[in-house]
Amino acid sequence: MSRRVFVVVLDGLGIGPCPDQDRYGDGGSDTLANTLARSPADFSLPNLAALGLGCCSALPRVPAVGAPRAAVGTALPRSEGKDSTTGHWEMTGLLLEKPFPTFPDGFPPDLIEAFAARTGRGVLGNRAASGTAILDELGDQHRATGKWIVYTSADSVFQVAAHEEVVPIAELYRACEIARELCVGPVGVSRVIARPFVGISGKWVRTGGRKDYSLAPIGETLLDRLATAGIPRVGIGKVDDLFAGRGIESRHAPTNRLAYQLLTEALERVESGFVFANVIEFDQTWGHRNDVAGFLGGLEELDRTLPDLLGRVQADDLVIFTADHGNDPTTPSTDHSRERVPVLVVGPKVRPAALGERATFADVGQTVAEFLGTGPLAAGKSFLREVWITDPVEQAAWAVRERAYAPYSGFRVGAAVTDESGAIFAGCNVENASYGLTICAERSAVVQAVAAGVRRLDRVIVVTGTEPPAAPCGACRQVLREFGPDLVIDLVGPQSRKQWRMRDLLPDAFGPEWLP
Repeated sequence: MSRRVFVVVLDGLGIGPCPDQDRYGDGGSDTLANTLARSPADFSLPNLAALGLGCCSALPRVPAVGAPRAAVGTALPRSEGKDSTTGHWEMTGLLLEKPFPTFPDGFPPDLIEAFAARTGRGVLGNRAASGTAILDELGDQHRATGKWIVYTSADSVFQVAAHEEVVPIAELYRACEIARELCVGPVGVSRVIARPFVGISGKWVRTGGRKDYSLAPIGETLLDRLATAGIPRVGIGKVDDLFAGRGIESRHAPTNRLAYQLLTEALERVESGFVFANVIEFDQTWGHRNDVAGFLGGLEELDRTLPDLLGRVQADDLVIFTADHGNDPTTPSTDHSRERVPVLVVGPKVRPAALGERATFADVGQTVAEFLGTGPLAAGKSFLREVWITDPVEQAAWAVRERAYAPYSGFRVGAAVTDESGAIFAGCNVENASYGLTICAERSAVVQAVAAGVRRLDRVIVVTGTEPPAAPCGACRQVLREFGPDLVIDLVGPQSRKQWRMRDLLPDAFGPEWLP
């Protein structure tokens, strides 16, 4: 069996406060809730709502549905820090006890002098600044002098900006390699970032040539474990940069749209293994620029994209949507925020369980490790057994529930029945505008079995996605009784199950023995 797992990191898409948020100066940051609170009255995210995003946290415009299609929860950051490298390393089982160093007052003079000497160009800036604001301030001077624009942020980054018509991009990349060599020890920033740009005064535009130079992970990660086991690894977006290229290669995607295109290709072409994607614009384009309208548009784009992406998921796939930190565009800060992140788990064999609040992002990596059989990581607790269905009869019931036609009630039900040989027949509920003509899932499954020639049933599973799981209606009980007075019936919800025999559900039933 070829298993595939896709972890999609929606960069910066935090979903609310965490216990130590104030320690990072991020009190009040709640990326999704605060952003959605500024959306227009007709704004909606129907596909994200159906997955269960509103079940992760109370969100404006995204209701908490009664029967989400995904297993849903949140995860708390446990490592020190709130940057992308820290978040991704934690997600893959590597926790940091000390945060990467930051430089709110600029970098030490000896570091800047060494960088200028080795690159042959002077330096402008050397302070914490917004990446677009510092271009407005120093772009003209840079074009006139050819000096690098060096700046940082609240995160652990050494950023080097240069106009592509002034400095060839290859030279910019080489300068960042030099900076990476220099930024070690006490000045060992998480990432050195090349920031090429184009344009004219007042109209500067950062290009897609951004390149990150990260520290190599300081311990073993999920990627190392997969590489040792010979399990294929495919990167989308900047994930290779975040791990200094160790254990993964990646196709970069400067826009969310391109990331979704590459995900579509991976869903079509990757045969097995791990696909690790970073979707960058919630952070890079909208969060850092406090662009609420852009952020909302990005959410709508993601929502529109989901049906096509999930429609390509195969039978044994596991898909996890999550994030690496917050980046609230509604606060005065233009930097990352310390927040919880959503966890949405999807797949044909995924039970839509409530995962609760996970203690660390590392639970995601630990789940992937168990799913792909690499052995446990150093940190995290797998939730695979909470979501992954191994019983083929239950799998069939959950799968057919996804195809239920329930536009009026929204109450989707799947059922699967077996005969004495173990053959499986599945059916879903089909509602009708004339309510009395609605067909329940149990009867739909029985019709499938009878059409195949079955006259005696052995087992029934009914899945509703609700807690507690719902029992068959009276009409379904009577129909099921026709095919076995000792029939075993399992009623399954996301968190619990009940089991009865037919005689318990419908004692003294009307059956053939009552006919003359």
